[in-house]
Amino acid sequence: RAPAAMFDHPLVRQLTKTEALELPAADDELLPDRQLAAQAAEHGRLFAAVEDGAVVGHGASLAAGERFADVGVHVAETHRVRGVATACASNACQALQRSGLTPVWGTSSENAASLSVAQKLGLVETVRLTFLVRDDLVPGPLAHTQV
Repeated sequence: RAPAAMFDHPLVRQLTKTEALELPAADDELLPDRQLAAQAAEHGRLFAAVEDGAVVGHGASLAAGERFADVGVHVAETHRVRGVATACASNACQALQRSGLTPVWGTSSENAASLSVAQKLGLVETVRLTFLVRDDLVPGPLAHTQV
């Protein structure tokens, strides 16, 4: 298969295990599980945008099997729509492909930003999943949203 499209960004680089554990993050949701991030970094699967010594976004594979590896991104609101997600994700996808894994991207059909990044990387929809939850466990309209 063709490699994922490559996008660069001046803030984006591969993180080391130590950086994954110690670099501050722009918001608490960016790296909620530092140990998991460190494992991804140890396998060369964590790329982040770092500004003024703090992580402002990342793209990583935190889960991989023998053939496939999930890729996800998270970018601080202050740095969205600047190419950070695309650059982080493209670096992660390239690293996965170099190691013989196929990147897999999952998102909601309503997440236009995530779908846009996936399309820029050359990823194509191959399957749709249906998630079933109890209505009393999901607040609001999410219980009836197509994913």
